[in-house]
Amino acid sequence: MSTVPEPAPRIDTLSPRDVAWVASLVPQLLETGLGHRSWPVRILMAHLRAPASVGLAARSGRQRIGFAVMQVANAAAHLDLLGVLPAFRRRGVASRLLAQLERHALELGAARLTLELRESNAAGRRFYEALGYRECGREAHYYCGRETAVHMQRALATGTDQRWPDGARPI
Repeated sequence: MSTVPEPAPRIDTLSPRDVAWVASLVPQLLETGLGHRSWPVRILMAHLRAPASVGLAARSGRQRIGFAVMQVANAAAHLDLLGVLPAFRRRGVASRLLAQLERHALELGAARLTLELRESNAAGRRFYEALGYRECGREAHYYCGRETAVHMQRALATGTDQRWPDGARPI
């Protein structure tokens, strides 16, 4: 008996209706234990209105399953948010979101993409390292005075990665 592979998630632009969903998930997925909401709806909406901001949603059928937000300035892109619902992790969703952001960053003139993540997020560090991101610094007490940030970056290629024709690199 063969199983039919799950279709790849659809990646599209965050809609205004998606913003409240993202804002509601950030505390659960990214800010657990910090006691602070860094991305309420009004801040996220203002951020996404900036001309060099990109917000993406991953969807499986009609269900929203992940999101990513970045901003580009001075030839550098910065990943602000990347989250995937727990039931959809380790299926390439985050890789596809990040690959799409990298393509947008190149189109907007960025030569590198930077990000930061919590020092305690070992799975996140392995994910980014597998995609070619390298640690470039640390900042103590970055997250609400409680946790160190690990800063990472990756130079963006000017051509497509020929190993993965659709731009998504599985991990």
